[in-house]
Amino acid sequence: MSIKGYVLGVTDCSYAGFPHRFENGMSMFYLLSNGEFLIYDGGQGKEDGDHLYAQLCRVAEENGIKDITVSAWIITHEHGDHMGFGKEFFPAYRDKIKVRELWMNSLYDWGKSFIQNVLENQPSCIHREVKTGEIIQIGDVTVEVLCTPDVLKEKDAAELESDSNNASIVTRLNVDGLKILMPGDASLLAWEYMTDTYGCALKSDILQVPHHGANHGATVEEYRLVDANTLIFNCGQELFDCIVSEEKRFFCTPTCKHKLFNQHVFEYLREFKGNIVVAEAYFP
Repeated sequence: MSIKGYVLGVTDCSYAGFPHRFENGMSMFYLLSNGEFLIYDGGQGKEDGDHLYAQLCRVAEENGIKDITVSAWIITHEHGDHMGFGKEFFPAYRDKIKVRELWMNSLYDWGKSFIQNVLENQPSCIHREVKTGEIIQIGDVTVEVLCTPDVLKEKDAAELESDSNNASIVTRLNVDGLKILMPGDASLLAWEYMTDTYGCALKSDILQVPHHGANHGATVEEYRLVDANTLIFNCGQELFDCIVSEEKRFFCTPTCKHKLFNQHVFEYLREFKGNIVVAEAYFP
């Protein structure tokens, strides 16, 4: 069994305190060769969490796996569309899933509450705060940790505070010679650090496009540096159309203040010749 990757279809992320319609709940998972899972984030709320569990069960059944075990669950950063699922998910599925490790670097109280919730419902789980430069082996997958909030705090604490997407844990998976770059929502400060630190070594085969492809992700030059042959957009088709269209700049209404159109993505896709995946299952 070789590694298989899955992008979950995202749901409408509107809720009572945030009425805007965004198809940007992010979750991706990989089936490892040992039959365990590596999961990134989980989406916005209960609906996303239930969808994630259903997909894990489906993939497990298709591959003859009896028990759902997560080798590592990586929460890239502390935003609701990535970790909002957790409050209800972990109590609901505590007896149906086993999580060996939680990788999460928390800067805020709501992140600490998330960690506490996981550990209360997964008492054998180990919480790990990863560090930039670590190389961690999970089965046949080598995980490189390329950027974490601590190094960005040293670089520019004010910018990190003003755009907390920069606090995303950026990792890269290496399996059978395939490199999959997973930057979460990493924004300009994080990409500036990685460009200065790694340069052309950022070259990867697959890129999970930062910030769902919306503005404040990577620049055109940084997309060219990664030079991936597959781009994965963690968003719905309607949101994707807004991100890449100069005419459809707004997802809610024309008066919405969220400017979704991304000039960098728009320009890069004009020259990109590879595979584009928008919120669907993908098997590298």
